[in-house]
Parts: sequence; C-alpha cells; structure tokens
Amino acid sequence: LLDGGGYGYRRNLYLDSDPVLLCAAGRTHQAGPEMGWLRRVEPGLRAAIDRMTATIGEQGLAVCRDLTGNARSWRWSSNGMDVVGFGHIDGYVNAWTYRAFRNAAALMAELGDRSLSARCADRAEALRAAYAPQLLNPRTGWVAGWRSRDGELHDYAFLWVNGPACAWGLLGK
Repeated sequence: LLDGGGYGYRRNLYLDSDPVLLCAAGRTHQAGPEMGWLRRVEPGLRAAIDRMTATIGEQGLAVCRDLTGNARSWRWSSNGMDVVGFGHIDGYVNAWTYRAFRNAAALMAELGDRSLSARCADRAEALRAAYAPQLLNPRTGWVAGWRSRDGELHDYAFLWVNGPACAWGLLGK
C-alpha cells in the first residue's frame, strides 16, 4: 500500500494487485481497528482507489488496456495467475475490484471522507450491475475467465474466478 514494490507491482498489467491490497487493508482494519495504522496507510489507500478508478472502462468494468487477451496473443496476464494469458476484461480482477470498492467505501467512511466513500460504493454497485452481462457465459452458466478485446469470452470453468463472483454476489440478488 505504501509503494513497497514486489510481485505484481506493474499495476498496469496486474490489475488484481490494488484490489487485493485494499481488501487486505479492509479485513485488517475490521479484525483489529486501529486508526493510527489506518491513517498511516491512507495515502496508499487513496492511490489504489485512484488507480482502480482509472481502469474502469465504458462497460463499467476494470479493463487492462495493455493486454488484449485475444487468443494467441501470448502475453502475460492481467492478474497474478500469470501462467494463463488473461487480458482485457478479467473476471477475477473485476470480482476483486468490486470487493475492493466495497472495502474502500467502508475505510473512507471510517476516515471521515463521506464523499469518496459514496463514490466507491457507487463504483461497486455499477461494477456489480455490469459484471454478469459482460462475463457470464450464457451457454455454460460459468463466469468466463476474461472477455478479450475482440469480444470473445474465454470460459475454462475456473473455480477461482467463479468462487469469488458467487461469494460476493456478482451474479444477481
């Protein structure tokens, strides 16, 4: 959160890094609220929120603009599971981004920034509304791993993509 580098540091490629860090901060504060710590990491929280917000595309979802995800593009991945060439609109990244905006809303409210808290809550709701229409495969009922820039759904029945989507309420009420 405080710009310490490490794996996934290239946040233009690994779009799950900021959401996972925000979620970890949210759970850490929930488990043992400590305002001194929260105020110390606040600049990092705000920077992560800004970077996540900047990834939101016209579909209402986080988009990796550097990776197409097109078949046979042979590039790295838009998430930490870099052995599979995810890209563009990533189901895993967007599940975590949704959860992170919810965590950010709570953390910013705790820090007294009601305006940013409300914007984060709105972002989370907009992302939830866009998630299934863009990523749920109507033929299989599974959340696709990603939708590539060419519009193709890449659905390989990833449990680690579908699990968070189901657990966090991204597939309906």
